[in-house]
Amino acid sequence: MVELVLSPMLAFVLCVAFILLLRKPAYTWNLIDQPGGRKIHEDSIPLIGGVAMFASLAITYVLTSTLNSTFGTLLVCLGILVFSGVLDDRYGLGAKRRIAIQLIVSALMIAYGGVGLVYMGNLLAGGELVLGPVSSWFFTMFCTVGVINAINMMDGMDGLVGSLSLLYFLVYLLIALHTDYVHYVRFALIMVFCLAGFLLFNLRSPFRKKAVVFMGDAGSMMLGLSLAWFSIKLSQPSATHPLSQDMPAMTAVWILGLPLMDTVFLMFKRIRMGQSPFRADQDHLHHLLLKAGLSTQRVVVVLVFLSAILVSVGLLGWKLAMPQYWMCLFFLILFILYGYVRDNLSHIFLKERKA
Repeated sequence: MVELVLSPMLAFVLCVAFILLLRKPAYTWNLIDQPGGRKIHEDSIPLIGGVAMFASLAITYVLTSTLNSTFGTLLVCLGILVFSGVLDDRYGLGAKRRIAIQLIVSALMIAYGGVGLVYMGNLLAGGELVLGPVSSWFFTMFCTVGVINAINMMDGMDGLVGSLSLLYFLVYLLIALHTDYVHYVRFALIMVFCLAGFLLFNLRSPFRKKAVVFMGDAGSMMLGLSLAWFSIKLSQPSATHPLSQDMPAMTAVWILGLPLMDTVFLMFKRIRMGQSPFRADQDHLHHLLLKAGLSTQRVVVVLVFLSAILVSVGLLGWKLAMPQYWMCLFFLILFILYGYVRDNLSHIFLKERKA
């Protein structure tokens, strides 16, 4: 119990300390995000939030917890992504190299972390869908890379990804408590306080009109992998947790629903237009809300609120034992409606720009 109190406090203090220590050297290392192009900020901002969060997470967990193979693998995988993210922030690795690294990390997660998607639930109303060894590997890697990039692509506004991730980790913290995954409770709690330390410098408030630190690709990919890891682990049975004690895999889709819908919609749209699905632009939902006249702070509040609604629907469906094929169908209908509304909003703003 003492560890559960001291470890998050240590993580918070370390994260704040690392950010304060790394802010000035970031300019020397050229690890900064320059304004211009599709960027909506006007100053050069250090990209050291992800490094600070990972360092505080790793140090806190190693000092306050017993490191087993599962969490050792998780920290190694996160470290690889953070290192590659720093290189990407500094030099620009390109989409193909980033995806290759993410696939390698996903494979390590499955092979050495023992984390993989096997039991998918009764999604087709024909009984439990169980993946075989080969299909499980490929589908787990596909979903993991998908979540990493969904979180990465949402990172385009002060406080947005940090606030959304804070919500998601708080939800997974509650689920881990409910399902008695003690180690995941500790890890989620540490991550929550790392995010809180980061948001002190990244979230706009009456005391700070703009972010002074960004998390960079290092931070967004680290958060994406962590959320994918939790989504898979908490939805799959183990030797000590039968299937009846875990949340359904479809619940995780609802929890991460907003970034997943936004990313999938934009990827299909870009492919339809003959563009790269990983092309950077200003067509994300948060950009459209800015164009609609909302301030950055209000956009963050609106998107966190929408995410909280999706999370609530997913958890309510689980607790009411709703058939998974209904939850899957409802999500697909919601995604179609989302795409229809997004398409119309995009056309409206495009006409306004031409006018």
